[in-house]
Amino acid sequence: MKFKLKLDDILGLFPQALTQGELNHDYLSGIASLENATVGDLSFLGNLKYKSQVRTCKASFLILPFDFEGEPRENQIYLRLEDPSHALAVICKFIEHKLLPSPKSGVHPTAFVEETAKVDPSATIGPFCFIGSNAVVGSNTQILSHCHIGDDAWIGSNSKLHPGVKVLTRCKVGNQVILNAGVVLGSEGYGFEQVKGENLKTPHLGIVVVEDNVEIGANTCIDRARFDESRIGMGTKIDNLVQIGHNVKVGNDCLIV
Repeated sequence: MKFKLKLDDILGLFPQALTQGELNHDYLSGIASLENATVGDLSFLGNLKYKSQVRTCKASFLILPFDFEGEPRENQIYLRLEDPSHALAVICKFIEHKLLPSPKSGVHPTAFVEETAKVDPSATIGPFCFIGSNAVVGSNTQILSHCHIGDDAWIGSNSKLHPGVKVLTRCKVGNQVILNAGVVLGSEGYGFEQVKGENLKTPHLGIVVVEDNVEIGANTCIDRARFDESRIGMGTKIDNLVQIGHNVKVGNDCLIV
């Protein structure tokens, strides 16, 4: 992964970390594994079984645990802190904001928003989106291109819906939720009754509720309940291509892959 990032910006993210060594340049240009890193790269020791690779690593900037024994080479910096893996996640988030800035708030000219929908002025409605009657979109929520928000659906604040997401009628999405591309919430459950040799469809009239701080992977489908609700608990993370059937209730902070 290549980029251009000021060294001072990285150091500013970790004021409590211990820094050793110095560089003769002010920028880093990539992130790489200990084995594959070259001059200008950032690398890290997230798993101690790879600690022998630190001494031969060519990276200019290494993130290491506090108790790592060793000193940086010439033109190399060690940043020591408690959890290198978490530190890398913080850096990646910082880079993401640099490379992928948030879209401007407002409704794109190609989007269609029903008159009775309530979209917060700080929200973003991207190209070719549909926002149904009486739907609600909360503050600072980003709905990217080609999304469908059904009638009476509710989307909280600071959430992000990637392209092609479908939140169908009356379904509810909480705050700080990420729905990756192609997610479908509220598709009809698989329900049929056999009557005289025929498979007769049973309508599903319930909803899907996604609580706060949930992330759902690309092309995952969660079916609406038959009568009540299918629910995804707070903090749960769901991988790509997962199918969750009608009436399922998932607890808090679950990991589903």
